[in-house]
Amino acid sequence: MKVLLIGGSRFTGPAIVAELLKKNHAVTVFNRGTITEKYDPKVRFVKGDRNSGLNLSEHFDAVIDTCAYTKDQLVRSLGELQFDYYLFVSTAAVYQKTEIFPLTEAGSPRGLWPLWGKYNAEKIGCEEALEQS
Repeated sequence: MKVLLIGGSRFTGPAIVAELLKKNHAVTVFNRGTITEKYDPKVRFVKGDRNSGLNLSEHFDAVIDTCAYTKDQLVRSLGELQFDYYLFVSTAAVYQKTEIFPLTEAGSPRGLWPLWGKYNAEKIGCEEALEQS
């Protein structure tokens, strides 16, 4: 498969790249290039800022988005990219404040949790945009 990874320089990114390469997928990583990451020579690296546009005209079998923080960023990616599948890496911060742990998708409704501030609301917006796409 031809896979685009948006982000990919930290957190889960390097592990995702490694797994994709093990399975012989063609990997393109798109990010700002502000964090030094030594990618395997098989990885195509595209430096850019998603807020200025992705500027990728080719078709991808799958897009893995590890770093959309706002609904606008996610909607822009959905509109600009050509793909068959889109995987958005979200966060537990989308769930409303609770004292019941662990948090689960089935048992924890989305909602505001003041501890997370704007991050919480923006990530909820991302999930809602995907549901409406």
